[in-house]
Amino acid sequence: MKTFKCWYETKDGLTVAGFAYAKIAANDYSDAARIYQEKYPSEYPRIMVVQGFKAPQYFENNEVIQRKAEEKARADAASIESLETLATKVENTNGNLGNLSYDDLSALIENMRDFREIRDELNPEERAAREKLFMIASLDKSLQALLQTDLLSDLQSTCGDLLAVLAAHTKSSKSYSRNVLMGLSGLND
Repeated sequence: MKTFKCWYETKDGLTVAGFAYAKIAANDYSDAARIYQEKYPSEYPRIMVVQGFKAPQYFENNEVIQRKAEEKARADAASIESLETLATKVENTNGNLGNLSYDDLSALIENMRDFREIRDELNPEERAAREKLFMIASLDKSLQALLQTDLLSDLQSTCGDLLAVLAAHTKSSKSYSRNVLMGLSGLND
């Protein structure tokens, strides 16, 4: 068995002051990191392991990785459940989406806007649930009209901002051009 020094680091690579290094007897670097995180559990993401004067090796804190994976799985499950609940509500309207609550209608519209952009990033279950909602919403004429109105409103707002910038630029360009022409006319005297 070899002796290693181990300690936690922050995600920025800074040594954690509250944890002095610990000497760990292990067969190799990864074994030392595993033993260290079992003896000294922490929320810090990285473990630095050093043996003598050799270059340190870094290992991820498996506890943090596992906790993040569990949190993501819970969030994914909650998202899928809420999408399935919304799909059930939409199906119960018998084709009249006007019977949905404001929040449900907003969620349906948000899904319709975002689905095309995020579909490749979704897990298969969430993608299927969102795709089902997207297809239902795509076939509703009232919702399509609402989305078109909303899109045109966004476009008008963007174009209005662009026109204001263009007008300001044109106004400053005209004064510059006028000054240049006045200067050139002075050369003819």
